[in-house]
Amino acid sequence: MPTPPYGFIAEPEFTVGSVLSRTFSTLLDNPLVFFGLPGLAALPEILVTLDFSEPLAGFGLVSLFSVILNLIMQGAVAYAVCQALRGQTAPLGESLSKGLTRIIPLTISAVLSWIVILLGFIFLIVPGFTMICLLSVTIPACVVERLGPVDSINRSAELTKGYRFGIFALFLIAVLVWVLTLIGVFAVSSGWPPPLALALPGLLFKAISAVMAAIIYYDLRAVKEGVSL
Repeated sequence: MPTPPYGFIAEPEFTVGSVLSRTFSTLLDNPLVFFGLPGLAALPEILVTLDFSEPLAGFGLVSLFSVILNLIMQGAVAYAVCQALRGQTAPLGESLSKGLTRIIPLTISAVLSWIVILLGFIFLIVPGFTMICLLSVTIPACVVERLGPVDSINRSAELTKGYRFGIFALFLIAVLVWVLTLIGVFAVSSGWPPPLALALPGLLFKAISAVMAAIIYYDLRAVKEGVSL
C-alpha cells in the first residue's frame, strides 16, 4: 500500500453526497483561505475590466497573469484542504507558498490538460467531458504527491477510473450553483458594473470547484488505496 506524504482524514467510500457536504463545510470552516485565494487570483482581471477609459489596455497580459495566479490558487487550496481534513488550519500565506513552489509543474500539467480536453471536444462532445472528469484531480496529485506534469495526469486518470460518472455529476452541480448565483446577483445588482456582477458567481464557482477537486482526490485515495489518518 502506498505511504502518503502525511496522514489525512478521508471517507472510506466515494459518494456524491459526502463530497458535496464536506465541500461546503470546508469552505465555511476557513472562508478567508478558500474564498480569499480565488479572490486574489481574479483581482487583477477585475480591476482591468473596471477601467472603462481603456477597457482592453493590457487585458491579454493581465488575463495570462490571472491564469497563472489561478493555478497557484488551486494548488494552494489543495494543500489547505489537506490540512483541513487533518483537523488543522492552513494560513493564507502558508497555503500560497505551497502553491507557488509547484507553479512550474502545475502550469505544464494545466497546458497538457487543456490540450487533451480541447482535442476531446474537437472530435466529440462526450470525450471532452470525459477528459474533464479524467483530469479532475491532476492539480491535487501534483501538489500533494509532488509529481511531475505527466505523472500527475496519469495519476488523475488512475484515481478517477470507475468514478467519472459521479465526478461528472459533481461538476454539473458546481455549474448549477454558478448559474443560480449568477441569476441571483443580476436580479439584485441593478447599476453594478458588469465585471463586478460577474465576479461573485465566478469567485464562488472557483472556490467550490477547487475544494471539491481536492476532496474528490482524497476520497478516491481512501477508496482505492486505503489512505487515511
